[in-house]
Amino acid sequence: MTAAANTLSLVYKITNKINGKTYIGVHTTNDKNDSYMGSGSLIKQAIAKYGRKSFIKEILHECASEDEAYMLEKQLVTETVAEDGLSYNISPGGRGGRYGRFNYMFGKHHSDERKRYLSELASKQWS
Repeated sequence: MTAAANTLSLVYKITNKINGKTYIGVHTTNDKNDSYMGSGSLIKQAIAKYGRKSFIKEILHECASEDEAYMLEKQLVTETVAEDGLSYNISPGGRGGRYGRFNYMFGKHHSDERKRYLSELASKQWS
């Protein structure tokens, strides 16, 4: 996926000036100085708790494409970083989300009753 001519794909880092915790993410924008401060649940909670002025945002890389930005994020936000307690990132980088052992359902299984319910729900949604 390539960015439009005037669109920037950025890898950024947000640092909490109070406790030193960081968040690394990707943002595609037309204005690298916009007010975007991340989409991760923990960084959003921290900004709500400490206030926006307690954070600094720095652009680490301006990338030629969104794919390149996510590849860089993947290199920067490793499993170790996501688990070290010094980061607001909850899982390794490269498109975000909770997967594998970071997913709340990891190692768990739905009951047969729950599976039937979810199947019925999906059938209604797509019919």
